[in-house]
Amino acid sequence: MAESMDMILWQRVTQGDYNAFNGIYDSYWDTLLAIALKKVGDMDVAMDIVQDLFVDIWQKRYTLQIQTSLQPYLVSALYFKVFNHFRQQGVQQKHINQYYQLVDTADSSEHFASTGYEENYETLLYAIEQSVHGMPERMKKVFQLKYYRSLNNQEIAD
Repeated sequence: MAESMDMILWQRVTQGDYNAFNGIYDSYWDTLLAIALKKVGDMDVAMDIVQDLFVDIWQKRYTLQIQTSLQPYLVSALYFKVFNHFRQQGVQQKHINQYYQLVDTADSSEHFASTGYEENYETLLYAIEQSVHGMPERMKKVFQLKYYRSLNNQEIAD
């Protein structure tokens, strides 16, 4: 019974029904959050991963083809998100380790002269500001709260 109701909701989501999407979100948020938390061990990270999953689903609602029932699809998609999180963490850690190696072995006056770095930094900041300026209002507000004010998901939601 619940499976057929899920598929009815999903059909409505594929037609752009935001209320049906909220129904799916409300039904599965706690379950998916518990799974993510168990896998990553950090509530904020788990919340980010689950939130990203639902954002992706909403953005791809017109093209996603869910052939089985909804719950296995959501859990599989969540595991994929968790995997990508760990893969990204590994890449970031690799870059951090390479940076520390460079700092340990390099002559800092030779490799870290300030010439050019400030200009590149300013260019990067300008590019970020332009990207944020082009976002829809709600997305811009969330971005600003997350990255400019360093709020976590719960603080942003409040």
